[in-house]
Amino acid sequence: MCVEALLRRPEVQPPCPSSDPYCGTADSGDTGTDTDSGTDDTGTPPSDPTWSCPNDETMAFDPSPVKASVPLTVSITGSTGYVYVDLTLTGPGSANVQWLGVTGAGPYTWSYGVTGLSAGDWTANFTADNGATEVCTATVPVTGHGSAGTGIGGAGTSITLDGAPFRFVGFNTRGLVHYGGGDILPYTSSADIGTTLDAVAAAGGTVIRVFAADHDVADDVAAERLASLLDACEARGIFVIVALTDEYATGFSPQGDDAAYSVDSNGYTVLSPDWYAGGWHDHFGPWVDTVVTRNAGHPALFGWEPGNETRQPADPTAWLAWLADVSAKIRADDPDSLIVAGTIDIASTFVTDPASIGVDVLTVHLYDGATSVDLATAESLGVPILVEEAGFSDGDRPAATGDHAAWAFGAGADGYMQWGLMATGSDNGDGDRTYGMDHVFHADWDGLAASYSGIAVGL
Repeated sequence: MCVEALLRRPEVQPPCPSSDPYCGTADSGDTGTDTDSGTDDTGTPPSDPTWSCPNDETMAFDPSPVKASVPLTVSITGSTGYVYVDLTLTGPGSANVQWLGVTGAGPYTWSYGVTGLSAGDWTANFTADNGATEVCTATVPVTGHGSAGTGIGGAGTSITLDGAPFRFVGFNTRGLVHYGGGDILPYTSSADIGTTLDAVAAAGGTVIRVFAADHDVADDVAAERLASLLDACEARGIFVIVALTDEYATGFSPQGDDAAYSVDSNGYTVLSPDWYAGGWHDHFGPWVDTVVTRNAGHPALFGWEPGNETRQPADPTAWLAWLADVSAKIRADDPDSLIVAGTIDIASTFVTDPASIGVDVLTVHLYDGATSVDLATAESLGVPILVEEAGFSDGDRPAATGDHAAWAFGAGADGYMQWGLMATGSDNGDGDRTYGMDHVFHADWDGLAASYSGIAVGL
């Protein structure tokens, strides 16, 4: 968002007092409820694991049925005091198994944490005596989309997930990568990350958009923060669009680039023509290599975005050349992930051939119910398009959002994304008082969440 995206200090700056257990947490509208329908992609109820244990042991799987990318706890209970135990899972991918310990003194319960399960049939084996004794074996059907599939991709004018058309509602959670870092958003906490992602899932969201750069930290630190967020998103089945810098001087730019901003003819402090002409190589170029190489191919990655609302209206040729060069750099570091334009529209940026600038997905940012011929333009160009930012400033915002999203999907959009989601119960400095979805500046969180959930169910 051109204006409201500008970084601001929160209204309430002091840290939460320890005496207030509700300060800094989401209110009752943020339930974290799982909106999954309990069926697989064909509408068939998924199966529970089945097991065989010759000495009357039992195996428990939590949650069950087992879903791709959702962390799993496996527990085995029996009266025999097995030693040198181990749990392995084999199937269509590579699972991570972590020993959680043993409790009890006859019966005993051995527990393991499992992550990284992809969709398909898996076999679990619990053994003792360094593998010499097979105690239990289980067949574990895993439903949903997993990292062993083809992931997010594109086919003509459609976004795909594991090869099937994928339309979604999503949310802009701009600074989420840096929550709890103590720098660019000092009034956030690491706990806010889970609060936010659970709120996204409860509202039917399957995609978020974040700004990954932070002028306060080194490139490798920001890249590791993004890796952690991607892991948390994978556990919830959420995909992430990663914007690599911001056109506006919000601080969501790589360390060293503060001097790259200057005041334009409209009075906004934005990336300068000199930066687009070549200055971007100094700090932005190395940042791109660092963050993309670190996170290339992550199962939760939707795609890379060279920047938020980048453009050079006075010299579009220079901007197009920059975008082509950055897209080529991203593609060299991550050959398989999508590249998303991140533009406010198509017309003002003079994009006529997305392939020539290395862009796979076009974007448009529409507020207060605005419509655009850009969606039809994307169709004619043969590429997908997202309404990547949207929001209403007043009125019956939930109803207006439902109507606007219906128009967008009817006009050919593959995604519709609310701007400025701030799920915490107090102001953490990352919301938007005009267009945002929050518990602080607006009173319609429940209505918007219900509206988005309804849209998601209908896709």
